[in-house]
Amino acid sequence: MIVYANHLLSSLEKLQGLFLYGASEEVQHFLVWALESGMRLKHGSVACSFVDAASFVNDPDTYLQPDLFSHESSYRLFVIEGLENAYHAKMADMLTLAHDAFLVFTGLKLKKTSSVIKKAIESQTYGVFACYENVAPALKKVFFPHSLAWLGVQVEKNLLSYVCEEIALADWPCVREKLYLLYHEAPLSFEDIKLLDHGNAQTVSLKKAVLGREKKAAIHELSRLSDIQEILTSLRSLASFFTKMLFVKAGVEAHLSFEKAVQGLAAPFFFEDKQLCQNKMSSWSIAQIEKTLITLASIEVQAKKKSPFWFAELSKIFV
Repeated sequence: MIVYANHLLSSLEKLQGLFLYGASEEVQHFLVWALESGMRLKHGSVACSFVDAASFVNDPDTYLQPDLFSHESSYRLFVIEGLENAYHAKMADMLTLAHDAFLVFTGLKLKKTSSVIKKAIESQTYGVFACYENVAPALKKVFFPHSLAWLGVQVEKNLLSYVCEEIALADWPCVREKLYLLYHEAPLSFEDIKLLDHGNAQTVSLKKAVLGREKKAAIHELSRLSDIQEILTSLRSLASFFTKMLFVKAGVEAHLSFEKAVQGLAAPFFFEDKQLCQNKMSSWSIAQIEKTLITLASIEVQAKKKSPFWFAELSKIFV
């Protein structure tokens, strides 16, 4: 139950779902390699045999029965650890995709989210996974509006094609962020993403103002923008920032350290202004961050239409 695709390295337009039934020979060979090499790295002589790995690929449900995973030494956790170590060894980008999908969706399917995520988070850097135990409802509401929609099963194909070339290259949280923004009618180019990740003096000032709930300062920063593209870029910058902030806040609420919650995110702002972020984020709840993301999507729609009301909508962020 990792990825079902005709060609994992080609267009996402071919993505049909997350199950391996009917997966291409290339995908099967890749997963067999991932499982085998990962097991050898982690467990030395206790290596996963080719037959076992191939059986897992061809008949995943055999290995996804709840009674098989009732203790820590279960085969499924064995596979998770193997994938993780293969991720650290090589082919990091593709293994991130496989590992994350496998970890999240097997956990959700088996209704063992708490123990699965707890076990996995101990030795990996994706702070977002720690969220599932304590704030699962909040994240599911944002990222699982139609079950698997966030990974493209029900998302429009033209939106998927937008990130098809980058899904194997970008880090997984960044892909997740882009899919979220696409879902809310705010498509970003690769250049946009680079700009948002690094930002400029103006966008940094805007983020600080909004983070600190400094309404006048935020409106002042936006009032300096005269071009519609500058306005849209700033709004997308805020959406990018709050998407990451949601992950970090959720990780902290799941008792991760701030540093651990930030790990794995392409979010230099959180590192460069760590003290500010830690202090200011305490005034935001998960619900408020979600509401802000929805409001930003609404504001952008208004701005695109050049509606005179978009500016007033900004006030909703500070309510």
